[in-house]
Amino acid sequence: MGLKIGIIGLPNVGKSTLFNALTKSRASAKNFPFCTIKPNIALAPIPDIRLFKLQNIVKSSSIIPEYIEFIDIAGLVKGASEGCGLGNQFLSQIRTVDAISHVVGCFLKKTDSSKIINDILNEIHIVHSELVLSDISRCTEKILFLKKQNKNNDNKNSIIILESFLEKLLRKKNFNIQNLHKNIISECNFLSLKPKMFILNIAKNNLNNNFYINEIKKYFSNFKIPVLKICAKSEDIFINSLKKESSKIEIIPILENSDLGKIINCGCKILNLNNFFTVGKKEVRSWLIHHNTTALQASGKIHSDFQKGFIRAKVISFEDFIYYKDMQLAKKFGKVRLEGKKYLIKNGDIIEFLFNI
Repeated sequence: MGLKIGIIGLPNVGKSTLFNALTKSRASAKNFPFCTIKPNIALAPIPDIRLFKLQNIVKSSSIIPEYIEFIDIAGLVKGASEGCGLGNQFLSQIRTVDAISHVVGCFLKKTDSSKIINDILNEIHIVHSELVLSDISRCTEKILFLKKQNKNNDNKNSIIILESFLEKLLRKKNFNIQNLHKNIISECNFLSLKPKMFILNIAKNNLNNNFYINEIKKYFSNFKIPVLKICAKSEDIFINSLKKESSKIEIIPILENSDLGKIINCGCKILNLNNFFTVGKKEVRSWLIHHNTTALQASGKIHSDFQKGFIRAKVISFEDFIYYKDMQLAKKFGKVRLEGKKYLIKNGDIIEFLFNI
């Protein structure tokens, strides 16, 4: 689907280290500001162990998982929206992503838990404020542009919506702004409205200290923003210790229950993604789709001819297929259904599309 998650945060919080662990890459991750100038880009496999369970049943030759693209973007600093630290360049890179993974360094050696919580929240708000300030500038420019072009009053509705959004930005009520006209707002690609998650990068010896982690989770639960923890350095060392010839597909079972896997799956969740499977002797394959995708739309993911000549979709749930281990047997017990164009694909559906060209 070409979906992208941007990894952002202050300098030296472990963004590139996390990127390397997620994508089995070797991007430079040195401890000095702006080690990353040009963004690092790589794919991470979605850790779905169901692919292997299906392969064991149908004895297919290969597995083809879906991937999400991660972009490691250089550290933002206070004043980035005004150009500090090459901020405008880095902010423009963030605008290209579909969701944001905000990495927060939690390497503090303090015993005062309240102080730790305040430091973490302060770090989060520094970066978030720069995103908001950049959006304020972008929104103001768009409103001025539309007013100049508004000779026949054609842009009145758009201007009203953008002015309402600008007011919310100025009041900083923007962690979860609702009820905005999606088409108008999405055209501007505002940073503060992108789906996001917070990644607390914790020193290995602090991984079991859940007090302040739970407090941060509680703080952001009102905004429905997920908070995850990881020791990026330990994960990167472990991934790097695997054999060089180990493919990204081979590490899927390792990722399945790891903190890295939780981050990838969380990315899918905040982007409202589902998947369906196609199975056969040649391959078992996962297909990534948006929530509320119809059977007709899903067929086009595989091939445009499937969509043009769509007749029906033969569907069985993953659970039923695993239980009966045979399509004909499952059909005998009424577990295989024929669905039409408007059928909404459920996560894990196994589908065979019937079409005629």
